Amino acid sequence: MGRPMNLSHDILPKVQPHIHSWTKIYGKNFLQWYGSQAQLVIGEPELCKEILNNKHRAYSKRGASSLSSVKTMLVRSKKHEGKEIEVFEEFRLLTSEVVSRTAFGSSYLEGKNLFEMLMKLYFLIFKNLFKYRFPGISLLKPKDEVESKKLEKGIREGILEIVKKREEKAIMIGETDSFGSDFLKGSS
Repeated sequence: MGRPMNLSHDILPKVQPHIHSWTKIYGKNFLQWYGSQAQLVIGEPELCKEILNNKHRAYSKRGASSLSSVKTMLVRSKKHEGKEIEVFEEFRLLTSEVVSRTAFGSSYLEGKNLFEMLMKLYFLIFKNLFKYRFPGISLLKPKDEVESKKLEKGIREGILEIVKKREEKAIMIGETDSFGSDFLKGSS
């Protein structure tokens, strides 16, 4: 059985040995490439602090869409003041709202049906994870498989509908090359 590591802050050689060896070769600050994407590695704490302070607004920041989602969650929880609330459901709604706004630029309510279908599909997959299927018996499909195919088709159509709405909205505004500040960017 292996020995546990000593309690130390010097974990870079164990966690990312390649970066540790490159800092010895190229210095504390160097540029590395992941395919066509450059990544600047900064190993000097003072330089890291200066960059993260961003006093000169050289680095753009993400919007505060998650902050408004948290505010919405807090308003809902005030309604239940003094009562027990289901935390799992609240955080599920919060993460769904953040994902909707970040990925699609829409609210959770617009994609509510989509998230419900994703949750049903998740439970179907988990329920049938360890069930055996015999090859060649594809004519007799179980009820769960038929339902999962319907859910998959509904999810795909729902996402395409959201994308089409964003495209139409962008065309109406006059932004034909961009679909806003979300992750639905055209691949040109």
